[in-house]
Amino acid sequence: MRSVLTSLVFFVPLLGCRGDLNGSGPQSKQLVIHVKISHDRTLRVCPVVTGISALGLQTATGHDLALEGGSSSPADRYSWSGEGGDFATPDATTTMFQCTEPGVQTLTFSAAKYGCPDANASLEVECAEP
Repeated sequence: MRSVLTSLVFFVPLLGCRGDLNGSGPQSKQLVIHVKISHDRTLRVCPVVTGISALGLQTATGHDLALEGGSSSPADRYSWSGEGGDFATPDATTTMFQCTEPGVQTLTFSAAKYGCPDANASLEVECAEP
């Protein structure tokens, strides 16, 4: 027998999110949930990144931003990636990012689980000259 990976699609109303610069109202976004049914009939729910936030979307180079990522179910591995700075704990759901280069930086949070596709989300932060 073989494993089957299927996707369920839901439309979820979002009532706002941290980091929304223009304060837009309720939005509707597509949420894809991956479910894997193994040959031994066990059900594995694959994680989906449900949120990513930065406490402040702008800071000066040499300073820190607090980051937090969340997923719909526990993952085996979490990771942060991006250019223009350093992550204090790149393998945790919460971390600090220190800007080392000025400019707009794209930061990505990922959640991975064995047998599932990786899930990720990104946000942009601005690192300004001190």
